Amino acid sequence: MLSTPLLSVIIPIYNVEEYLRECLESVINQTYQNLEIILVNDGSPDNSEQICQEYVEKDTRVKYYKKENGGLSSARNFGIDRVTGDYIAFVDSDDFLELDIYQKCFDKIQSIPDYTSRDVICFRIQSIDLKGNIISTWGKDLDIVVDTKLMLNQVAQRNILSPHNAVIKVYSKELLQSTRFIENVLVEDLPFFLELLPQIKRLFFIPDIGYNYRNNPNSIMNNQGYLKLLNNFRNGFNIIKRNVDLETERIFNTYIFHNLYHYEKQIDNDKELAKVYHMFRKEIAKKGVISFSKKEAINNYLKLNYYSLFQLKNRIIERIQRT
Repeated sequence: MLSTPLLSVIIPIYNVEEYLRECLESVINQTYQNLEIILVNDGSPDNSEQICQEYVEKDTRVKYYKKENGGLSSARNFGIDRVTGDYIAFVDSDDFLELDIYQKCFDKIQSIPDYTSRDVICFRIQSIDLKGNIISTWGKDLDIVVDTKLMLNQVAQRNILSPHNAVIKVYSKELLQSTRFIENVLVEDLPFFLELLPQIKRLFFIPDIGYNYRNNPNSIMNNQGYLKLLNNFRNGFNIIKRNVDLETERIFNTYIFHNLYHYEKQIDNDKELAKVYHMFRKEIAKKGVISFSKKEAINNYLKLNYYSLFQLKNRIIERIQRT
């Protein structure tokens, strides 16, 4: 692999002029400099276009495209079709990066002798309010590799949060050759990740916070939004069924089953949402969920959260078995 492969960063843009400069500054000022920065104006009616043009003139790595409004997935797909880099990352234009995160990702890649195009680097994300105050941090402070089955297993036990987020990963271009975001859905990252999952060999989690997600209270979903989101989970449920073996399907079912509690407060005043919710729960329960044994749960938790203890435990067991 090249020592400094080209990373294509895709940034869809729509009505974000207030935050766009902060986003773009966090990308062009990355300590990892070998970037192709693809700005996709998704028919934004505000002054975002003028800001984009400023950065095109300022930095030759910036490429600017304008298209009719089609939504986030459409803009991301537009960008994927135009990348020339070896790797791909996504940034939403009202968020921003830590300045050294891509360097840390490629340092990690360079440290893995058998890293392949089917491997993915993941980093941590924090949620901030409109004033920049940290609300919460997602993901564990860990440096570990997991295969996809262990990852889903840990998701089902709630030891990993939101592994499907597209913006916290660096992908190889080759991995995304045949996979695109589903358009006109809410929370598009989930079905994208599930379509991609069978092609992923390993996920390498690094302990660094690299992404700042701006939590905008004005975008809180109404019940219609929850209905779209619930139907999106159903799409994910159907995707996983046709792409993985039965054991992995049951693990994912467990993940969805335990996360449906988000809808409990929403269904009382919405008959349509309540109907879809109850049908979906029955559908998942019928397919089967995982009841983890205490031994398995402890073993997986140690491996993901306290890897040195996990290795020590294995060495002790090996010594006992040899005696």
